[in-house]
Amino acid sequence: MNRTVGIIGAGPAGSMLAYKLASSGKKVLLYDHRAPWEKPCGGMLGPGTIDQNPEFMDYPYPLSRYDEIVHISYRNDRKRIATKKPGHIISRLELNRFLLNMAKKAGAKFIQKKVLHLSQNMAQWVIGTDGRCQKADLLIGADGVNSIVRKVAVGKIPKEHLSLTCGYILTAMPDNQHIMKFLDIEGYIWVFSRAHHASAGILAALGTASGKGLFKILDNFLHENYPSSMIMKRYSALLPTVTAESFFDLPSCGANWLLIGDAAGHVDPVIGEGIYYALESAKFAAQAITSGDIRSYDALWKDGYGQVLKERAAFKQKLSILTRTFDPEIGGAMLYGVLM
Repeated sequence: MNRTVGIIGAGPAGSMLAYKLASSGKKVLLYDHRAPWEKPCGGMLGPGTIDQNPEFMDYPYPLSRYDEIVHISYRNDRKRIATKKPGHIISRLELNRFLLNMAKKAGAKFIQKKVLHLSQNMAQWVIGTDGRCQKADLLIGADGVNSIVRKVAVGKIPKEHLSLTCGYILTAMPDNQHIMKFLDIEGYIWVFSRAHHASAGILAALGTASGKGLFKILDNFLHENYPSSMIMKRYSALLPTVTAESFFDLPSCGANWLLIGDAAGHVDPVIGEGIYYALESAKFAAQAITSGDIRSYDALWKDGYGQVLKERAAFKQKLSILTRTFDPEIGGAMLYGVLM
């Protein structure tokens, strides 16, 4: 029997999974009321991401290459850190558009509506939008940190595992800016050049400072270093940055549901990089679903990158404890030291 798969969220994780499942003959319903969109993030594809995803061979949009990142300490010491392999900076709008188009061409049905409620009718899920309900045999949560699927399946991500990001899309910026500036708080500023603009933002553990306070820190940095820059867009958002290894022992799937990407909390707990994990989790989910053994997904992602996430979460927890116990400056100092 050809089971219907309902995927909530058409970002990189959801669209990649929709593409892979539709390509294998699955009936896929892909929901997202705003896709494609320019997500608030740096847009960094970690070294090796392109090589591990052959789909990018046909990527029609610019890929801004980087071979090193400049790390700036709280006291303004600078180190140029070379990457083991070249990485790339992309526009999230263009990445989302590319992956969503792939999914639609493969046969996924894209429903550009917001999912308002979920319920179960016997073994099926009922997915409700504005005035319409559709049924799916398998439900996928690819809908970000505030995932409605996660809330129904295992509960929302606790606040202690969240960070706040604030930032801008900028023009009139110098070329080849690949910068991480560490602060006297548990967080950092980034500036990444893209093909037609730059992304600048600040990330800090939720509760470290208000959004207004984080924007003030970022504004001061930009005024000092890029006084001629011009703001195209302002944004803020939450993202998962897990502070306990035990979080990754929680199930990310069940008999008829599965979580990928940010909805699963699969984001680097220290720096918040999530595109790599979004794409990898989608591949592991596709493997589990097409094999007919949905519950194998947990073993697949844990074998693939679970230990890395646990190690990073353990460091993030230590960092948080030291920052609260001693001086907030230690947070930025430790990040600068460990990421060198």
